[in-house]
Amino acid sequence: MEHGFCANKYLAEIHSICYNKSIGMSPKQRRTGVTPDISAYLQYKFSECVLYLDHEETWPSSNERPGYWVGVAHNIGNAITYWIFDDQMKCLIA
Repeated sequence: MEHGFCANKYLAEIHSICYNKSIGMSPKQRRTGVTPDISAYLQYKFSECVLYLDHEETWPSSNERPGYWVGVAHNIGNAITYWIFDDQMKCLIA
């Protein structure tokens, strides 16, 4: 996935969970009937620099690698699984 695509996807997700005055609720709530949980979006902002745990590194090198938070990974892992863009490998990691 390209970084621009991730930005557009993130904005679409934010707009779907935010209150819309014209319909009196969020679009996602209107579609599903359930108030959306926004907690996964509160910890980071888009493209924020983060450190993530790399399970393939071995001692004595650090298991932490830099990356950028680019959104919530839906249908992967638990409710708070994120997409991280690894700048070294130029790929997305959930």
